[in-house]
Amino acid sequence: MTGDEGIPTVRNFKFSNICLHDCPQVADVTGVHSRKPLDGFALTNVTGNCAKGISLANIRNAELRDIRVTGLTGPLLSVVNVTGTGIEGASTLAPPKEPDAIPASATPYVLK
Repeated sequence: MTGDEGIPTVRNFKFSNICLHDCPQVADVTGVHSRKPLDGFALTNVTGNCAKGISLANIRNAELRDIRVTGLTGPLLSVVNVTGTGIEGASTLAPPKEPDAIPASATPYVLK
């Protein structure tokens, strides 16, 4: 599939009751295409220590709450093109590079 049809649709990712120990980053959710944002992302009840915080891009209806993490270098939360609750006061993240468009195949694939 080419164009927007070739971009996957993703929704309803929920993570809760997480205890971190010396991890490199709480969450990096920046690989979502801007033309098909992730719809529904929840990260709740997270505790522990981690080197970096949360990076989110291209998400609708995010829910972040009860996140208590220590040991961070930089901001706890950085966002770009994100809506939802718990994102107030977040740092601005540079937009991630969009992947190249999926080219049309010279010959269509045929199942045999």
